[in-house]
Amino acid sequence: MALDTESLLIKRLSILVPFMAELLLWLLPAAGFLTAYVLQFGGPTESIAPHLELVGSLGAAWLGLRLVLEHSGTGRTPRTVFQLLYSLVLACLLLYYATILVGLDNWGRVATWRLIRVYLDQWRELAAVLDVPVASVPLAFVLLWIAIFFIVRFAQARLPWPRRVATFTRLRMSIVLGFAAIVPFNVLAFEAYAAADRNSGEPVMLSLNPGAGTEATQHSRSEGARELDQLEAQAAAAYKAGTPAEARNVVLVVGDALRAGHMSVLGYARDTTPYLHSLAESGRLTVARRMLSVCAESYCGLMGIARSKFVHEFSRESLTMTQALARSGFRIDLILGGDHTNFYGLADALGSADLYWDGSMSGSYVNDDRAVIERAAALPEWDGRPTYLQFHLMSSHGLGMRHEEYQRFKPARNYYRRISGADDEMLRNLARNYYDDGLLQFDAYVKELLGTLEGLGYLDNALVIITGDHGELLGEHGRFGHAETVYRQVLDVPFLMLRYGYVGQDIAERDYVSQVDIAPTVFEELGLPVPPHWSGVGMHDHARRDYLYFQQGREVGLLDLRDPRHVWKFWVDLGSEAGYAFDTARNAGETDNRIADVPARLHSEWMLKLLPASNTFAQSLLADPLKAN
Repeated sequence: MALDTESLLIKRLSILVPFMAELLLWLLPAAGFLTAYVLQFGGPTESIAPHLELVGSLGAAWLGLRLVLEHSGTGRTPRTVFQLLYSLVLACLLLYYATILVGLDNWGRVATWRLIRVYLDQWRELAAVLDVPVASVPLAFVLLWIAIFFIVRFAQARLPWPRRVATFTRLRMSIVLGFAAIVPFNVLAFEAYAAADRNSGEPVMLSLNPGAGTEATQHSRSEGARELDQLEAQAAAAYKAGTPAEARNVVLVVGDALRAGHMSVLGYARDTTPYLHSLAESGRLTVARRMLSVCAESYCGLMGIARSKFVHEFSRESLTMTQALARSGFRIDLILGGDHTNFYGLADALGSADLYWDGSMSGSYVNDDRAVIERAAALPEWDGRPTYLQFHLMSSHGLGMRHEEYQRFKPARNYYRRISGADDEMLRNLARNYYDDGLLQFDAYVKELLGTLEGLGYLDNALVIITGDHGELLGEHGRFGHAETVYRQVLDVPFLMLRYGYVGQDIAERDYVSQVDIAPTVFEELGLPVPPHWSGVGMHDHARRDYLYFQQGREVGLLDLRDPRHVWKFWVDLGSEAGYAFDTARNAGETDNRIADVPARLHSEWMLKLLPASNTFAQSLLADPLKAN
């Protein structure tokens, strides 16, 4: 009897061990992805279990199908077809993971399926922008598929658990066991997906729900979020709109990844913005010394402009600039390069408009600014109604289409192709050349856009503002792109202002302004009441402020403006517990972290100011400031 029990145990183990080994091999890509997702990009650990359950359920279903196939006595061809399909699913899973990591690296967010689908449809144009041979894209995928196929074939030949099941059970029982793996495990997968909420950060859930986690990825939506929403809704309802004294239009041009430090109009050595520079030399252009983005990526940068709120103050109930202008009788026209419709619910967050158009509606490459110029040219002549026009240009972004006539700085290479190389001076020069070419194109399109609007009458009496949603890193601090950190290069954006047909009040001399100051400045120019609950301060106001705030993911910080001689920039990484402090007057490049020299009292003041922008981890730092050193 004991021998029979031992023999049965051995038989079961001879099936269970290779079965689990194959399931673990299936989960290996997911494990590698989750390691990068959590450790490198700060994904929540709560996402690990639901994602493994989801992917593991899919793997168990395939193994169940393999069991049925093996026991049914089919020949070699059906098995080969099965292995090809099995390998194709794994190849697609790896491609999905790569897409998610690219999105996190460049946008700071999990790529949604709607956004993935857009770029899948335009993969040829995307390959051209990245200077990748078009034929190499499908070839690379096929080679990946073939490599996985041979790995799968090799592994399954050495993990013969289905044949062992077949020797112990009848065909009917094998089919039952196979479907027992397919159906219940996929029910569990569905339950895991349904149970994953926006705060879990489970990537598949975030991919399939464009609005899920959009703002949660930027800041902790604490228990006070509902109260904040109520307060913002009340303030929005209470705002009393005014009537503009005259029909003055507002034109806002936002350059994506528009870094102030690389614009010749702001002192850059290369002539990257000749048109804007000529306006400045003629005295027509008003320039702010330094504008700070509220974050390092598009969604929150645009929301900082629209809502006049810092990231930790965001609420979907906030009164936006366009909503307030609409109450004052303005027509709202949004003509936006890039895909705002499918970009994490950005179109919805921008609010309703009389005209909405973005690059996804162009019929051509989604990030080609030629389509923006063409759509602007299709506007009707101005009918005298005050109009707000917002344009978004992608020429300065790494994924923007570059046209040959604006490629002056060579050799150049799109740094979005990078794998590494931030420490290689040659690669940094290639990246700078590529970026500067984009600025040259941006400048030319601004000139063409304003010329078009002038011809249609929109600039007869108008305020024009040119700014960026965030900056860009071009190898500084060992990084390229944005959406990763809060160093100066990725937060500094321009603020350029033009007046057409009227003479306005002078702008106050302030060394630092923020994106949140744009909306109040517009309202002051129009003579409209500024919503009192906005966080921004109009640039006509000479009053000094003490702090400006910024945040990117788990890095939250402030600029301490209380002493103009020593403007400190401080931030803390809420994940690693690292603190950073730079004396911007002495170290503008932010290369000398002086956190160890900051007095405990000053450090505590900063942490207290950052509490609303952080989670409970920051409160523990407040109790023990030295933890940040």
